[in-house]
Amino acid sequence: MVLRSREIDLDDRYRMHLYELLDAGSHPLPRIGGMAMQVVSGTVVLSSAVAGRTCVAREGDFLLLSADDQGEPWQVAAARGETVRLVVLTAGPGGFSAPRGDDTRRDGLYLTSHGFPSLGAQIWASPTEGEAHQLYMRAKGLELTAMILASLHQKATQPALRSASQRVQDVTRLLDEALASPPPVQTLARQFGTTAARLTGDFKAVHGMTIHRYIQERRLNEAFRLLSQDGVHAAVAAYRVGYSPAHFSTLFRQRYGICPRDLTARGR
Repeated sequence: MVLRSREIDLDDRYRMHLYELLDAGSHPLPRIGGMAMQVVSGTVVLSSAVAGRTCVAREGDFLLLSADDQGEPWQVAAARGETVRLVVLTAGPGGFSAPRGDDTRRDGLYLTSHGFPSLGAQIWASPTEGEAHQLYMRAKGLELTAMILASLHQKATQPALRSASQRVQDVTRLLDEALASPPPVQTLARQFGTTAARLTGDFKAVHGMTIHRYIQERRLNEAFRLLSQDGVHAAVAAYRVGYSPAHFSTLFRQRYGICPRDLTARGR
């Protein structure tokens, strides 16, 4: 069931469609040769009756869809018990097409978990009204269109760089989740199917610093937040980010020019 739907002309070529779906029943997408879809919230089931194709996409996923030769539209439905919000962009011929040779492209469908969910959420949570609302929606819709086109161009022209960059993103996410006890570089390299030297070089190319330096910066930044905002004791902050108090105090003073305990005292 469609709770809400809306169409917005972005310019003479691109149009934005907003859908809010509840779990009962399916809804056809526009009969357009190529579409880009951002799943903003919930889990959506896509299907094409002609070819018998079905796909499940979740919050944050980004998809490119092309119609069947017969012009059969894709159907979308919310997963049971969920409310789904979608942003769908349609364009004229050649507007959106999946990167050639990408192994995630299957029978008119391209799906990746690395989309633009925050921008999609901004579109749905427009803080304006009246004419300002119309301008805001068009501006955000065009921004999302530009981000998608730029991403597709990069994927098509720099496949090797994309692979390395994606590996670094995955490693970065893992490090951020394990700051107190991050795995060694050699372990990370084995886990992500590369060498320690290659991973170190790729990481520095993306972040401008080594993995060791990145971990240190993230630890100190998190410690600064714990001390200044949460008011925890210096020793507690040190242990939480994986340092002994003495080593932490030295590094913190070198980085910020102040002792950890003095920062805590200022916040009280």
